[in-house]
Amino acid sequence: TSEEVATRISGTLDMVRSTLLTFAQVQGVQDLDREETERLIVDMLRVIPFLQGIAVIRADGRFLSTGSAGPPEEARTAEPPRTVADRAWFQQLIWSGEPVVSGLLKGRLTGQNVILVAVPIRKGTNHPHAVVGASLNLNRWFAFFSGLSLPPNMRIVVVDADGIVLSQNQGARSLVGQPIGAAFERPGLLEWEGHRLLMEAALVRGVSWRVLAMFPRTAIYARAWQEVKAV
Repeated sequence: TSEEVATRISGTLDMVRSTLLTFAQVQGVQDLDREETERLIVDMLRVIPFLQGIAVIRADGRFLSTGSAGPPEEARTAEPPRTVADRAWFQQLIWSGEPVVSGLLKGRLTGQNVILVAVPIRKGTNHPHAVVGASLNLNRWFAFFSGLSLPPNMRIVVVDADGIVLSQNQGARSLVGQPIGAAFERPGLLEWEGHRLLMEAALVRGVSWRVLAMFPRTAIYARAWQEVKAV
């Protein structure tokens, strides 16, 4: 099950990355045409429902154009940040020239938990002269948990490369934004919220995230006993 969730996550990230790379190859985007980039941003937000926002950013960190999605209550009246030049993900992309996926971030306009997928924009040179980034609303993106055929007592937790919880399907309290803790570093038996659980883990390809699937030990024994009786 952890492998299934990890595969879905990596597939979604690949789709967003591929869409942004296609966006970055449009002539008007490479020319940093504000009107053209804003039109394309609106189109992309309509197509991918879990995107929180998209921005085209110059190589110096200043914004060229932005767009956001979501219900009105998720919006704020604050002005967009003037620059992202101090952001680690932006510095990494400009330095490496390669697409990046961030860990957990707090949206600066909406306050929502997001991750950011960003790719370079190039024009006749290997060095990026701009960046296009898309923030993914985790509350909407990880709603795909409800589409999985999970046992009723199974818990799924997704953590980023720093061990920060990105999402979970159930639990007595939300752990999103918190470190998962050393007890979850290795698969096996563990104690969590008063329950004895058996944990398995799978890596999300390309981003070093982990998907943790936890089963109550009693449920595993009950299932094994049912299988024995059925023989």
